[in-house]
Amino acid sequence: MSLNTKQITINNDFFFQSVEEMLEQGLSVDIKVKGLSMRPFLRSEVDSAKLVKVSAEELVRGDVVLFRNHGHHTLHRYYGTREGKLIFKGDGNCRLTELVEPADIVARVVSIMRPDGTVTDYGTKDWQRKSRRSLWCKALRTPIFIAKQIVKKIIRR
Repeated sequence: MSLNTKQITINNDFFFQSVEEMLEQGLSVDIKVKGLSMRPFLRSEVDSAKLVKVSAEELVRGDVVLFRNHGHHTLHRYYGTREGKLIFKGDGNCRLTELVEPADIVARVVSIMRPDGTVTDYGTKDWQRKSRRSLWCKALRTPIFIAKQIVKKIIRR
């Protein structure tokens, strides 16, 4: 059976308001990932993420979470807490860290769907392997990024 699908563009605020309403009703929601901050774990406008409602108390270090931050919705990895706030970082970000209030947590990613239909479920060995690889890539990118910044400052002098 083939499905005829049509792609439409809607306002981000309206879209995420609808996502949050569906999650509140106990539904899971699939969204197409957009943005480069979770590379290489999630690929922009290629991969889809299945979301389910979650509270801040249920989060485990390493979870990929949708949260509200400065009027926008962001999908990043959870790293822990600091002074009552939750710490998030995008796998593709070298230095940026978000500190988020527990009330701004929206959902957790429970699976990823690739364009070929392959689904990777949260907690499986495949998910853990992809997460480790993504974090390993981040561990390499960060010192390289810092070294580039130092070289740029030296050259400017």
